[in-house]
Amino acid sequence: MKRKLSLTRKAKFQILETICFFCLSLLSFLSGYFITHFIFFQDVPLFNEIDWWIVILITLFNTFFILLLDSLFKTSILKRGFFDGMKRSIFTTAIINLLSYFVLSLFDKSVGWYLLLESILFICMLSITRLIIRAIYFRKKRNIGIVGPREQAEQLAKKFFIENKKYRNVAFLFFEEDGLLGDDIYTEIKQCDDIYLTCDLTEYNKSKMIMYCAAKKDIDIHIVPQIYEIGILDSLEGEVDDVVTLEISSFHLTLGQRFIKRFFDIFCSIVGLLIFWPLMLITAIIIKCQDGGSPIFAQERITKDNKPFMLYKFRTMIIDAEKDTGAVLASSNDKRITKFGKIIRATRIDELPQLWNVLKGEMSFIGPRPERRIFVDEFLRETSSYKYRMNVKAGIAGLAQARGNYDTNYRDKLRWDLLYIKKYSLLLDIKIIFWTLKAILDKNSARGVSNDLPIEEFLNHFGKKLEIGPKKAKVIDISIDEIKTKEKISA
Repeated sequence: MKRKLSLTRKAKFQILETICFFCLSLLSFLSGYFITHFIFFQDVPLFNEIDWWIVILITLFNTFFILLLDSLFKTSILKRGFFDGMKRSIFTTAIINLLSYFVLSLFDKSVGWYLLLESILFICMLSITRLIIRAIYFRKKRNIGIVGPREQAEQLAKKFFIENKKYRNVAFLFFEEDGLLGDDIYTEIKQCDDIYLTCDLTEYNKSKMIMYCAAKKDIDIHIVPQIYEIGILDSLEGEVDDVVTLEISSFHLTLGQRFIKRFFDIFCSIVGLLIFWPLMLITAIIIKCQDGGSPIFAQERITKDNKPFMLYKFRTMIIDAEKDTGAVLASSNDKRITKFGKIIRATRIDELPQLWNVLKGEMSFIGPRPERRIFVDEFLRETSSYKYRMNVKAGIAGLAQARGNYDTNYRDKLRWDLLYIKKYSLLLDIKIIFWTLKAILDKNSARGVSNDLPIEEFLNHFGKKLEIGPKKAKVIDISIDEIKTKEKISA
């Protein structure tokens, strides 16, 4: 008996995306051909005058190479954001049309105009079509399953609700207890579109889940990486006789990368000081007039190779803010922060004096944020791999601050910092500058450390609750009757 072919929803949309590539390539080719012919010859060719086999052949050629380059650059809209995917599609279209130009220009000098029109038409039509496909694909919410120790699974679930992306729906939490998962986990997983594995899931369960979801069921799987797993990124394959090996690069910058980074730092710090000195002067005057204290706050921080240096900031707190409390992290409603201090913290203006630290070579423009010795020692006692973030100079802005929040815990910040070191490039530094500007406009990224609510109380704010089972929990909606009951109790 023949087994019935069953395509997943993702596979169906991938086929639809391929068909759209062919149709759009054909349509843009014909449109560009007619428009170019009209411009150069002042007439429009009849359909029966076209060599259709050549048109189809060229369309197939274009479609094949667009799909080939798309697969190399991983531009599928089902995986990446719309603009990220379109950026890569524009790049692949430019490469293909450049190659086509060198071949076809040998026969027809007007081909340059044709390819330009064809490219513009193709990109415009592709953008509209991809928007439509993406809207249809993400119209149905993707069920999320989270696997790991209970505390980590619950914390990650909260992150999804805070992120609040409409196409994601946290459906199941699967708890690992004493190294064991529930017996029915593989039955429940079939209802999920994406599975997320927390960092402390045991290696046995992690490998089993990855192989089951990725190899057997074609379920998208994501992991919160351990530190060593970040190190494996971008590793080079090799072999010893017939044994596969992976060459893992270190968490250090090369000599060439350090030279480029230092040049970039000097340039940015000089330009920054020249542009922002009036703003810095006004800020200093306001702080001085506020309470008569020093506008500049100097504090010892730790940079590359665990070396101390004096970091400069505009003072945002009252004078002698730690006289009674000692060294503590700022909280979301910290009474020590002045009214003007809240403004310059939120806009990152308080960091501008650090441009002088960068110019002196104590800091970098982009890098892990410098911490105080007391916190560094505390973090090192808890997480020994924290020392690896000090393989580069501390920075004014960092990947952890651009992609995370002010109150992101230090372990999650460490992952971002090590990911930055691992994937460093000048282009990444430029991206982080723009991401930081975006984060400045996001009020959530500038909040202080806050206490987490229990999972049940947290979910109630989103109209959800947990239906607890053995080694699992299902996230369900709170019924209208339950809402009315809670309103009566609170009243």
